[in-house]
Amino acid sequence: MTLIAHPRNLDQVERGVEEALGNFAGHGAHYDNMASDLYRTAPAFRAAMDEVDAILRARHGIALVEGLYRGADRRGFLEDIPRAQAAMFAVEYALAHLWMSWSVRPQAMIGHSLGEYVAACLAGVVSLEDALALVALRGQLLEKLPSGAMLSVALSEEELAPLLDNALSLAAINGPSLCVASGPTDAIEGLERRLAREAVQCRRLAIATAAHSGLVEPVLSEFAAFVERLELHAPGIPYVSNITGTWITAEQAASPDYWVRHLRETVRFTAGLHTLLQEPHRALLEVGPGHSLSTFARHHRTTAAGHTVLPSFGYLRENEPELASLLTTLGRLWLAGARVDWSGFSANERRRRVPLPTYPFERQPYWIDARKPFEDRPTSTGAPSTWDRVSVLASPASAPTDEREPTQIDYVAPRDEIERRLVEIWQRLLGMPHIDIHANFFELGGHSLLAAQLFAVCEKTFGRRLPLSTLIHAPTVAQLARVLDQNEAPPSSCLVALQPLGSRLPFFCMHAESGQVLIYREFAQLLGADQPVYALQAQGLDGTHPPHTTIEAMAAHYLDEIRTVQPEGPYFLGGFCLGAVISFEMAQQLHARGERVALLVALDASGPRFKKSLGDYAYFAMQALREHPLA
Repeated sequence: MTLIAHPRNLDQVERGVEEALGNFAGHGAHYDNMASDLYRTAPAFRAAMDEVDAILRARHGIALVEGLYRGADRRGFLEDIPRAQAAMFAVEYALAHLWMSWSVRPQAMIGHSLGEYVAACLAGVVSLEDALALVALRGQLLEKLPSGAMLSVALSEEELAPLLDNALSLAAINGPSLCVASGPTDAIEGLERRLAREAVQCRRLAIATAAHSGLVEPVLSEFAAFVERLELHAPGIPYVSNITGTWITAEQAASPDYWVRHLRETVRFTAGLHTLLQEPHRALLEVGPGHSLSTFARHHRTTAAGHTVLPSFGYLRENEPELASLLTTLGRLWLAGARVDWSGFSANERRRRVPLPTYPFERQPYWIDARKPFEDRPTSTGAPSTWDRVSVLASPASAPTDEREPTQIDYVAPRDEIERRLVEIWQRLLGMPHIDIHANFFELGGHSLLAAQLFAVCEKTFGRRLPLSTLIHAPTVAQLARVLDQNEAPPSSCLVALQPLGSRLPFFCMHAESGQVLIYREFAQLLGADQPVYALQAQGLDGTHPPHTTIEAMAAHYLDEIRTVQPEGPYFLGGFCLGAVISFEMAQQLHARGERVALLVALDASGPRFKKSLGDYAYFAMQALREHPLA
């Protein structure tokens, strides 16, 4: 994937949005049918995809458009590494051309692993034909490697390095406390077990190979021989190197040795972000599927209030068009000061004049000066407060040339000691200088690994041990502070209502080995708003109840819990890994009592391999639920 950066200070806007910065992600962010909505509705995107498709068909035997959007078996198309890498390159390349057709052009770029190939192609280092040949060869070589895996670990480079034996490599440094280990599958499994014993959060990446590790060394000579035949040039657009974390030089870009090292060495993405974020008013735009790179950027310790970080589109809910998400991002870029070529935006549409009403629109904006505190005003408790709420202007005080008013954002400051300490913790973990006490943890870019760190720090700070599921019902500083203050105790039940509303029979998800159920939050959203979803977390996560010691005891307890929601069958049960085993035991106990289990869904039951994306698992579960006659 690639990230594009764009300057926000308004004197630079005079030069247009030619000055943008882009981020491109690597292998692993892909998903089936990605960008299909754009292929149908956006001519600039479709033209670029068709151009790539024609080259891949003719020279490399990859029918990209057919496999992604038209083939009957397209849901398995991306399981092949060469096709997945070609698809990631193509979608990012086409999406960049769509943005540029709207005059959002890169001032500078950074790619993550494979994403640097997209940046190099857009910068003119390598032609499109040669870039696709390089991507195709890279995929073929990675597919030939021995069995390998990659593991995302919530540790810094200094903390993870001593845990890596000779078989493992540091593949990527994505954040101050987020790295990726890579190597043979058995070595990765050993590292997983050690991290589990030390209560360190980790997760497999959705790629069945070990890129940026010692396993690639036998294929480097073949890769080098191919790159030496390519015509390489100095970059016409600056971009940041994965190897050095600084601006790539003309000599590096044109050196075959650089690209060989790029395949093997560590991706220093957080160092690259540091280089980009030295400009205080950059806007960073992620160009590709997902939102992993924009999440890394938002959490970076040098990200400041003057920076805007946006994904083109992230993980979409069911039936939400990708184009709608993309247009939301376009609007937010415009609000941040980007000048969009609206004639280019509407070039393929028929527009008609609409008569306006006869009454006048009186432009009388009333803006509160953000530099001055409010006068004393009543709070919700009736007590006067100064600086209880302040108005923060997202744009500089000088108005842009098109006379748009600056965007106003309300910020609510901490009101007591617990909220103040929580805000400090969130600022450190999320890498943000300002945290509104009513801002949602997940909307700020929080995820399960950060949630685990958050609750570990909270336990040390406040002396209370809480399950991660607390964030589902208390995702803001204000709500979590009430829980920690014991005015609002967390529920003692193992049953967590992820999505209680909907007209269908509920689906019950059992926890995996960690005992936590936060992963099911996004899974429930992907199943659609009409599907009720509950999760069962392990007993004892709050430290007040003893944990179960057998699968049979877990199953019996969880059956009692789900009957409080659904007293009678038929039941829909399932889960990841250990959750699948627990679900099977629950089904056995229900069957012994003469009760009916209509659906048992075992997801990744052989262990936490994460061979498919969460969206894939949600798709399989949704199809089973929708197609069942009782659902």
